[in-house]
Amino acid sequence: MDGYTFTAEIVKAVTSMTAAFALPAALVISVWLFKEKLAMLLLMLKIRHKDWEASFRWDKAEAEAKKLPNAPFDPDAQPTPEEKSRFEQMAKISPRGAVLEVAVQLEEAVRSYASAQGFANYNRRYALLIRLLRSSRLIDANTSALLDDLRNIGNAAAHNLSDPTEIEAIRYKKLADQLIRHFDDLAKAASTRFDESKNRVS
Repeated sequence: MDGYTFTAEIVKAVTSMTAAFALPAALVISVWLFKEKLAMLLLMLKIRHKDWEASFRWDKAEAEAKKLPNAPFDPDAQPTPEEKSRFEQMAKISPRGAVLEVAVQLEEAVRSYASAQGFANYNRRYALLIRLLRSSRLIDANTSALLDDLRNIGNAAAHNLSDPTEIEAIRYKKLADQLIRHFDDLAKAASTRFDESKNRVS
C-alpha cells in the first residue's frame, strides 16, 4: 500500500467515524442550546386517557405549595369582592391574560423580598434572581422549586406554548397568592430584623 492509498484510507475512516458521531453530537448540542425551552415543553406534558388527565406540572406545583408554612390570616391582605370578581371575569374572558397579570404580581413580591435582603438594585433576569436567593439560603429548595414551576407556567402562557383554561388561571392565582403571602411575611421579618439591628447599633 503506497502513501497516497494509506492517507485516503485514513481520511475515509475519519469521515465514517465523524458521520457516526455527528447525529449524537448534534442532538447533545441541540439539547444543551435549547434546554430552557425543552424544560418548559416538558412541564407542559400531559397524559390523557378518555376523561382522565394527569398534569405533572400542576400536580408538582400544588404538592410544593402544600409544604409552604401557613401564613397567619390577615383580613387586610384579603382581596376585596370587587377584586375577586374582576379576576374571575378576566379568567373567563382571557385566561392567559389573567395568568400573566398574576405572574407579574408574584415577581414583584419576590423582587420586593430580595430588595429587603439587600438586592435592591438587582435588575437581571427573574430566573437568576430566584437562583441567587436559593444559593444565598434566603429561600428554601421547596420555595425555589415552586417559583420555578410557576415561572415556567407563566412563560409558557406568555410565549403561546400553552393555552391555559379558566380553571387553570384560577389554580395559578391560588398558588401564586399563597407564595405572595409567604414572601410578604419573609419581607416583613427581614425588615424587622434590620430595624432591630439598627436600634442595637444606635
